Amino acid sequence: MSQTFKINDKLTIVCRAENTRYGFRHIAELLDEYCRATSITAKVCYYNRTWEAWRFQTVICKLVEKIPESTLSKEEKAFYLAKIHDR
Repeated sequence: MSQTFKINDKLTIVCRAENTRYGFRHIAELLDEYCRATSITAKVCYYNRTWEAWRFQTVICKLVEKIPESTLSKEEKAFYLAKIHDR
């Protein structure tokens, strides 16, 4: 199962859940405006269940923190991180 989240006109996050030997994990990947994958990904593993307010919240937050300032400014990052926590 996968889900996409639009950050802005140029960036999209694609998230997916995968089963593992001991539980499951959420993986998030950043795509640019041309639908090419950047080298920025994030992964969070779970053994039982998540305590997130909504699905993929933790992995998206982790991914946004990894985006360089050349792609997303400090102010934009702060805005999106606040939005993720308040959703």
